[in-house]
Amino acid sequence: MDFVSVKILVIVLEASTLTLAYSINDTKDLLTELFTSNSYNKKVRPIKDQDKEVNVTITFQISAITQFDEQEESLTTAGYLSVEWVDEMLAWATADHNGISRLIVPQDDIWKPDISLRNSFSSFKGLGSSYFNAWIISNGDVQWEPFQIFKSTCSVDITFFPYDSQTCEMKFIAWSYSKNEVKFFLSSGIMKTDYSESATWEIAKMSSKASNEDTPTIIFTLKLNRKPLFYVLNMIVPVILLSFMNIFTFALPVKSGERASYAVTLFLSISVFLTIIASEFPKNSDNLSILALYLILMTSVSTIFVLVSVLQIRLVNRDEENMVIGTFYKLLLRLVNVLICNKCNGRKKKVDAIGESKDTDNSGIPDQSEAEAEVTWLDVVHAMDFLCFWIGSFVIFVVTLTIMLLLLNNPQRN
Repeated sequence: MDFVSVKILVIVLEASTLTLAYSINDTKDLLTELFTSNSYNKKVRPIKDQDKEVNVTITFQISAITQFDEQEESLTTAGYLSVEWVDEMLAWATADHNGISRLIVPQDDIWKPDISLRNSFSSFKGLGSSYFNAWIISNGDVQWEPFQIFKSTCSVDITFFPYDSQTCEMKFIAWSYSKNEVKFFLSSGIMKTDYSESATWEIAKMSSKASNEDTPTIIFTLKLNRKPLFYVLNMIVPVILLSFMNIFTFALPVKSGERASYAVTLFLSISVFLTIIASEFPKNSDNLSILALYLILMTSVSTIFVLVSVLQIRLVNRDEENMVIGTFYKLLLRLVNVLICNKCNGRKKKVDAIGESKDTDNSGIPDQSEAEAEVTWLDVVHAMDFLCFWIGSFVIFVVTLTIMLLLLNNPQRN
């Protein structure tokens, strides 16, 4: 008995479906009625009381971030706007047209709000194209979803590059209409239903707002966080390694003849990275990148190391008999002897630059002229190596640690 009941129900449903089916002639008749018999004019706002506004509801469906150009300061996104409004001139009774409840018509055959991207970067044009269609429901509801590539302007802040965060806006307006003719409303803001993740940027936050104070405007805001891994591995790590390699300029024997060329090579390498990173930034003076500042500091340190290396080469080739070691160099040598604690096994340390003490097997104290005779320019250069190595290590470590902490603690990414 249950099987028979089910069978009868299926037959009734099939009969109902056949009864509600409509033919191509029904669709043609409906189109003729709407667009010909009713004298539809797409140049007229689709509302019977022309003193009222047409309410337009908008949602942005973002598909992908195709490009963010820091040089041009532009953002290129792919997606479409889901635009809905009520066209009172395109409403019909489904019972009079064999149950037709929806029509699909070309977008250029009906009235639509002339929505445009106000902050467009390259060209100013309306949405959609002639081959896009719109959906019309029997109660007059119209849904229009024009897909487009949007290229908008976006101010770039490269202070914390490559841990930077950029906030970009897309401003859509009804170009020809005032607030008394068209009003914009938000439906769902920005949707990521079909979004494809970018390899360079991630969307950290999305927001939207509608304004009808003057020109109907709707603003979609994207907060983008850069994915830093590529730049960390290919820029930051090599630069840090080059910076610490600078220190070993003073570990290289000055008489090897390679110290100056080694220092110059490191200077040129850091300069190349500075040029590469500068090419990633927009040509403006509003913001200074912390990473660029670090490179400038390391370039300055490298320049100082080159100059000191050249000076040391000149000093080591001096003749002590013709070029007397001055007081400054003697004090420098004495300072280094104090720092390295050059006492060993209870023996007195070697004569310093002032000649106060000397390694000796007896308690006799030599005069100053004898002590000075044992101090050479090579000793002075070794003392300079010691000071430059440790002072340079401290400066580079502190600067590097400070810069990295500033980059990692970017407040904009929170």
